[in-house]
Amino acid sequence: MRAHSPEAQSGKAGDTLTPTVRAIYALTSPLSGPRDADAESIGRDYLLALEGAASSKSAPLTHWETFARYETPKASLTHLVFERSWAGVRFFDSQASVHVDGDGRIWRVNPSPRASAPGYLSVTVSQQQAVAAAMAALVPGTGLNLKTMVPEQGTDRSMLFSDPAVKSKIPVRLVWFELPDGTVPGWETFLDVSPRGAYWVVVDGNSAEILFSRTLTRSAEPWRRVFRASDHPNPTAGNRTLEPLSGWPTQKGLCPPDIYPGQYRTGALEGRCWADADETIGNNVDACRDVSGNNLCDDRAGATGEAFDFAFTDNYAATGNPAPDRNAALTNAFYWSNVVHDWFYTLGFDESAGNFQVDNFGLGGAGADPVRLDVEDSSRRHLASHAAWVVHLEPAGQCLRRGPDDS
Repeated sequence: MRAHSPEAQSGKAGDTLTPTVRAIYALTSPLSGPRDADAESIGRDYLLALEGAASSKSAPLTHWETFARYETPKASLTHLVFERSWAGVRFFDSQASVHVDGDGRIWRVNPSPRASAPGYLSVTVSQQQAVAAAMAALVPGTGLNLKTMVPEQGTDRSMLFSDPAVKSKIPVRLVWFELPDGTVPGWETFLDVSPRGAYWVVVDGNSAEILFSRTLTRSAEPWRRVFRASDHPNPTAGNRTLEPLSGWPTQKGLCPPDIYPGQYRTGALEGRCWADADETIGNNVDACRDVSGNNLCDDRAGATGEAFDFAFTDNYAATGNPAPDRNAALTNAFYWSNVVHDWFYTLGFDESAGNFQVDNFGLGGAGADPVRLDVEDSSRRHLASHAAWVVHLEPAGQCLRRGPDDS
């Protein structure tokens, strides 16, 4: 559930199907009146009401389980983190937070995205097979010899394994995973594979496809696994390689001095001329998914570390479902858009010529106009476009997927 409100002092979540609207944030007043009940009950009831306000169904589709609880005694506040669940299995990455004061009033809510109703909890892939599929995607050709440390337990069928090829214990549990065409069961696991580092992976519980993968390892400089810019006219020719996000032509850790100022070659910003955060966003390009087709950023490829090394299975070519490769696609689009920025710069399309950057470093031009690149824009399909709308507005590029009904 995403709330986009034009009001300056509050955000509201709801839709046109129901007259009920629930606030999620207000600057100067609480969102609810006082209530004599435990903070967890207050928070859970509000989330259920918030969910009902955005649904045409009379009963909520899911439950909210308490994940964490923190207290701030001086402010008389209780901070609660809930996770969405159904049939005893939690939804992947579905945390929501609620902040309740000593009088039982809610001051702020950070809801999780709306989830569709899950189907039956039935899987054909075992925990061991899921770990093997994740390992095959991360380190092809690596054999496993899993040893059970903790046997299956609970409704989420969690287990704990060990293996000589993995540095840490391997936890596995069932989760619900949201896809564009519905919610499916998947196996969530964490693998610490030397020398690649630690990964967070979700494997489809019936097809063994990789639904999600993210590195949890922080690198000294940002880098990505991509189809690199080479002398070949076909950018997808050959295998993907690990490339630093520090300018083109590739100069590991050294942003090209004829394009980027000295601040990117020393100190805290060294090598960060393309990516200045742990997401596909930087001074030149902001690469997002826009599955909703409303020209708003649904999410970016990101991780707690800077090594965005995502598995690429080309699943869309095989099944028509792009979900398993979304992070890899975002990463590749981000890389190539920055390559084009640097290449055009060498041809004279610099700051004074009106190129697209957030910061023009005092070298002319207006600035504040990076390329906004939409991947999987559902508003149109089987097309690609790039338009610089108006002066001082960000240009937009759209990478649009081909649908099964396209000719």
